[in-house]
Amino acid sequence: MNIISNRAHYLAITGDLDVDADVLKVALMTNLYSVDKDTNSFNNTNEVSGTGYTAGGKILANSAAAQDDTNDNAKWDADDVEWPSSTITARYAIIYNTTHADAIVCVFDFGSDQTSTNGLFAIRWNASGIMTLGQA
Repeated sequence: MNIISNRAHYLAITGDLDVDADVLKVALMTNLYSVDKDTNSFNNTNEVSGTGYTAGGKILANSAAAQDDTNDNAKWDADDVEWPSSTITARYAIIYNTTHADAIVCVFDFGSDQTSTNGLFAIRWNASGIMTLGQA
């Protein structure tokens, strides 16, 4: 993950970010997208388009937080996200919260353009989750 947005920090502090209950989506962006932690809301400018991809992305299924007292942290995880039989090129993935005015939660930079050609485009979350807060 490259950034957690300032809006996500605000929603977390005010108690309005609930990864267990809010509707979170993952959208793919082209290399023209400008990553900025001050951007509050998702906007489809520079969103990918192509076969097998629907504008706005996909719902982040089974999003949940868990407390781990053994390792002194909290973890947020969800199902991996897949676009089967797709032809798309993406540089970034954005998780945004449709429950709160499409507030951007975080942005992931793949490091370079990633492409699928009539095949699977998948985001595989790290084994330790999308995000871990606290001691590792």
